[in-house]
Amino acid sequence: MRYRQMKKWLTLLMILAMSVSLLGGCSKKEEVPEETSEISEETSVEESSESSVESSEVSSESSESSVESSEESSEESSEEVYAGPWNPLTGEPCEVDMTTWRPYIFMINNISVAMPQVGISQADMIIELMEEGSITRMMAFFMDPSGLDKIGSIRSARAYNVETALGYDGILVHAGGSTEAQGMIYDYGLADVDAVAGKYYGEAFYRDYSRTTYGIEHGLFADGSECMASAVQLGYRTEHYEDFDNTYGLIFNENAADQCSESAKSITVYYAGGKTTSFEYDEATDMYTAYQYGDEYNDNWETAVPFRNVIMIYASTWLQSDGVHLTIELDYGSGYYFTGGKAVPIHWYKDGAWDCFHFELEDGTSLELAPGKTFIAVNQTDSYYGSVEFE
Repeated sequence: MRYRQMKKWLTLLMILAMSVSLLGGCSKKEEVPEETSEISEETSVEESSESSVESSEVSSESSESSVESSEESSEESSEEVYAGPWNPLTGEPCEVDMTTWRPYIFMINNISVAMPQVGISQADMIIELMEEGSITRMMAFFMDPSGLDKIGSIRSARAYNVETALGYDGILVHAGGSTEAQGMIYDYGLADVDAVAGKYYGEAFYRDYSRTTYGIEHGLFADGSECMASAVQLGYRTEHYEDFDNTYGLIFNENAADQCSESAKSITVYYAGGKTTSFEYDEATDMYTAYQYGDEYNDNWETAVPFRNVIMIYASTWLQSDGVHLTIELDYGSGYYFTGGKAVPIHWYKDGAWDCFHFELEDGTSLELAPGKTFIAVNQTDSYYGSVEFE
């Protein structure tokens, strides 16, 4: 009996020991997921923290980039974009709006013994045309000749000079003219300030007797301000009509040279009778320097007169029945445009006496000029032949 009781107790103790052992084993197995969970949580926190830092850094960089972009945008928007006014003959900025003003056009003596010309460095555009006797004269365009007390020397006008002035709605300053020209001035009602006809006031014209060695006609000069005052006193309007194209058909673009494909560093215009006007391109200034009579074209031997644009056009030209005067038909023709040391063939037209010159590329699109002064050489075709060479 005792033996069976002892055996029973021993059995119970063994079962109890096994239970404890099992309970201990189960406890160790439960600790593994707890450790794994802690590692997972730590990893998650570290990754989350690093991700947060990286995100913060990216956000910071994005913020800095946004700030920089905003600052750049602010700087760009704070830069003032020039909106005018512009000189309508040069496309350059000017101090006052002159787009409604009528230009003053001075007939300038261009015979060799009358050199040097005076005041022409301030001209906005110059047109050279033939006269009788195988000489040429310049038409100097000024949007504002005030402040110039000496322009010249001043000479007479021809019919095609009158027609050119009409096309730009200009006020022509001259010293008489051919019978044909005077008739056109009267018939068309051209506003003119004329030294010979006495159509001026004050001291619009005067003689510089130091310049009359080769003839008194080479010593007549004009005062720009006095000519403007005379125009007012003569009752001329000083502004264009509202419907007038005050762009003068000119389009300006800094990249005008992109239209050109041929090299033109040197240009020589040959007029009938032997007169030449040549141009040399200066890359440093992006300008053409003009030469005639073996010397640089200049203002009173002191100031050079460089040009950003040179245009040479052919116009039908012939001798009139009087055997003296020329007819230059200003209607249409071909020519060349030069800028930036390059050239391109062009067409031109003038639609009647009241129209200005218009210039086009050969495909019919409007020619664009570089902002700056322009020299236009009107050369001859038909019975009078002129030519141009460039390289």
